[in-house]
Amino acid sequence: MNPLLTQFLSEARDFLQSIAEKLMQLESAPNDSEAMNELFRAVHTLKGNSGLFDFPEMTRVLHAGEDLLDAVREERLAYSRALADQLLDAMDFVGMLCDEIESRGAIGAQHASVGAELAAALRQFMTSDSDTAPDAAPAAPADLARAVASNTPDSIFLAPPAEELLAIPEDIRRTAWQRAHDGASLYWLCYTPDEQCFFQGEDPFFLTQQTPGLLWGRITAREAWPPLAELDAYRCLLRFDLLLAITRAEIDQHFRYVPEQLTLTPLPALALVLPVGDGKDSAEGEDFASAALHQLETGSLDALRHATTVMLELASPQRWLASALRWLLLLLDTHAARGAVRLLLESIRDGATPDWRQSGTADAAAQATPAPPHGDPDTPAALLPRANEVAWEILAWQGEVLAQASRVAALPGHLHAAATTLRNCLRALGRPDDTRRVDEALNDALATSSAAPLAACLQRFLAEAGATAAAPASSPVATTASDGEGEPRFGRRADDLLPGSRTLKVDQAKIDRLMNLIGEMVVAKNALPYLAARAESGSSAREMAREIKAQHAVINRIAEEMHDAIMQVRMLPVSFVFQRFPRLVRDISRKLGKEVSLVVEGEDTEADKNVIEALADPLVHIVRNSLDHGLENPQERIAAGKAATGRIALTARQEADRVLIEVRDDGRGIDPARIRRKAVEKGIIDADTAHRISDQEAINLVFAAGFSTAEQVSDLSGRGVGMDVVRDALEKVSGTVTLESEVGVGTCLRLSLPLSMAVNQVMVIESDGQAFGVAMDCVVETVRLPRSSVHTIKDSLAAVLRGRIVPLRPLNTLLGIEAPPLCNEADELAVLIVRHGSDNVGVIVDDFRQTCDVILKPLDGILDALPGYSGSALMGDGSVLLVLNLKELI
Repeated sequence: MNPLLTQFLSEARDFLQSIAEKLMQLESAPNDSEAMNELFRAVHTLKGNSGLFDFPEMTRVLHAGEDLLDAVREERLAYSRALADQLLDAMDFVGMLCDEIESRGAIGAQHASVGAELAAALRQFMTSDSDTAPDAAPAAPADLARAVASNTPDSIFLAPPAEELLAIPEDIRRTAWQRAHDGASLYWLCYTPDEQCFFQGEDPFFLTQQTPGLLWGRITAREAWPPLAELDAYRCLLRFDLLLAITRAEIDQHFRYVPEQLTLTPLPALALVLPVGDGKDSAEGEDFASAALHQLETGSLDALRHATTVMLELASPQRWLASALRWLLLLLDTHAARGAVRLLLESIRDGATPDWRQSGTADAAAQATPAPPHGDPDTPAALLPRANEVAWEILAWQGEVLAQASRVAALPGHLHAAATTLRNCLRALGRPDDTRRVDEALNDALATSSAAPLAACLQRFLAEAGATAAAPASSPVATTASDGEGEPRFGRRADDLLPGSRTLKVDQAKIDRLMNLIGEMVVAKNALPYLAARAESGSSAREMAREIKAQHAVINRIAEEMHDAIMQVRMLPVSFVFQRFPRLVRDISRKLGKEVSLVVEGEDTEADKNVIEALADPLVHIVRNSLDHGLENPQERIAAGKAATGRIALTARQEADRVLIEVRDDGRGIDPARIRRKAVEKGIIDADTAHRISDQEAINLVFAAGFSTAEQVSDLSGRGVGMDVVRDALEKVSGTVTLESEVGVGTCLRLSLPLSMAVNQVMVIESDGQAFGVAMDCVVETVRLPRSSVHTIKDSLAAVLRGRIVPLRPLNTLLGIEAPPLCNEADELAVLIVRHGSDNVGVIVDDFRQTCDVILKPLDGILDALPGYSGSALMGDGSVLLVLNLKELI
């Protein structure tokens, strides 16, 4: 990716975030002219920047948004929540395009139609009657493609009227039928260029001439031509009708600059079966059709084909009957469904043009598309539509499989399995030639050890059918309005995880500090050759040791300051995560029918980039829980004497070397009695334990895996996944979470995380002659216990330490090492007391060494699947130290 495009994407994401913030700010203050001007400038600048590249889909939507905001700014249109929703949808679409550019380097042409629909929806607000729906637009790409792919009965009703299709010569229609038999998709395209297209550098005639897969076309006038003296030669009044045998992706690519000027309809091949000629009524046609229908019913297809050939030789080529017989032979030769053959024979008998739209024949029409030559001839025709639909669904779900394959160790096996499924589905769909593309993608995937090439190949297949790899083929790629306000738009929603940013914006002062330290480091480095020269000249060892220690102190000071400077460079404000929550709260509260005010404080609090990114997922779960479970609806709040609008406060601050995040709501709080009851129902605790535990211990049960108080499963809650995920995610980064709640008052969750994860303090211990590291965060103390004070209770070791029973676990046993723990000369065991949940556990080791700061690196490859290890660190003597994850081991 070139540097200019990289810079554009970075700036585009900043603009999109600013646009979303301003849109929501204007909802509460629609008359804020300064905010409106800033919003307009952001959209205007982003549109201008996108024009530097070949991204017409993005530019089209942004241009429509700019025009809409200009109308609001000039008070020609009032700002409204519906308008904000539409603009947010448009910006989500632009964000999705940015993601695609970053991953693929370009925008897929399949987005052109969606972009045109979004632009039309935005411009609809500027019409005189904003409540009027836009004029009929082309059907959604996914719907059109699926109508062709699945051959649904309704697809026949999408075809143009027979009068339009009769303008196509019969030999071209027969060619189109044959192309459909070979597996091509047929489309009827109506292209209506803009009247001012010549001034925009467009050439509609050349564009249509160059259309791939063009079988036939015609040019007509949209309105009567004016007198020659009044004719404006620069005003385009042309309309182009085209018959195409081409994929949807190719159409989108070719017409990507003018998608709003197209009306595209999938054309069932059966709609082309329209006999033409003179003299429809004939006695010989009626007699032939009656006999042919009997042969069809008895299954005598060879006899029917022979009789049709003989009859065709006797008929005059210009007569209607000869045309109908030619179509009948074509249907028989391409193994069309019997229902279609029967309908054509009945039209010959009655001397009428076959009406494929008439009631009772839609099913036959759906089955009558010529079977691909590689299809299974034994498959019942009635099952073909459903079989096609299932095949596309299986193809679509392979996207899920490939997404998971990227995170498993047995990647080659998953890739081969997915490729086999793709090949089988393509053969079932009559596209065996496409299996070669799958083989090529599989080879690329295996060579790069990545599922991306195979996933991209799958996405291309699905794009041709309008499906997406994230959902079954029955789900559209994108719509301008979602079925539910909480549904993701264009594959994005407010609570989606932010991708790890590859770019950091750094204050100039921090860079200057680093440069100064580098200068000091160079000076300190230059002093080392002088020390070496003095050692060679025979200086005394004591004097050399003193000078080396002095120089080490200088280098150590510079290294520590450089480490601090680099840590400062990596520091990000928590606003990086907080900025998503106004949109999240807005969308979810509207879906739940609640009025919620979000208060954010301490956005400038800084922490390491990795820590900030680790906060994202836990905070999303907590805020969603507060919205769904914590806050009451307005009626309940008023009845309880509260304000109708609930309040969620998101606060951040720094204490010592920790970052503290609080999420507080003024909702109904957590009822300990209800928690106890639910925990017993779900089998998390028994009834005796429920009576024995305190209210705070009962409240903490919400962190148990699988616990949920929701009565019904929804897209927000009820699946038992939530607070346990929060706790586990925080523990992975040495964080903690505490919960306080009061019934009727509200709930507060406090998250505590380290300022930095780059440097970790560990204690080095020894077991069976090997050194291991243990994070100091979980170490309570180290003690040496006499062997005689260790007791066995129910096959487990324990000891009494300061009046409390502490369970003991030999580290060798936890690691599967058969050697017993060693004692020192006084017959004492080395015990490391560690924190495990709310209790202390003693880990018996052979000996303690030192504590030190290390750079912890995660384990890669198959070692990543070992839960007992947090990572590895390189020690000063060059050895590798494995750092234990005692939480998993114990």
